[in-house]
Amino acid sequence: MYTAHKSPGHLQACRSILVAEVLERQEPFDEVGEADFLGHYALIRGKRYGFIVERDSQGFMTYEAHPREKADELWNGICQTYLKAYAEQEQEAE
Repeated sequence: MYTAHKSPGHLQACRSILVAEVLERQEPFDEVGEADFLGHYALIRGKRYGFIVERDSQGFMTYEAHPREKADELWNGICQTYLKAYAEQEQEAE
């Protein structure tokens, strides 16, 4: 799935136009975070692979592709990091 021409705009990090189209059109299975606080992440599940997508505050996206089990494992780690960060933020606010 290599494409010589990178995708334009916020998907310019994609090396493949096919992957860019999947990331653009597919609804996320799950999302967490805010672009201004640790980043906004989304999990997109394909038939064999999972994509962990990060969107920055300007709307640009980067992604990692992994077999679904590995993607789920990494996703759980991201969610745990956010839960811990939000809990610490609430404690500081009190």
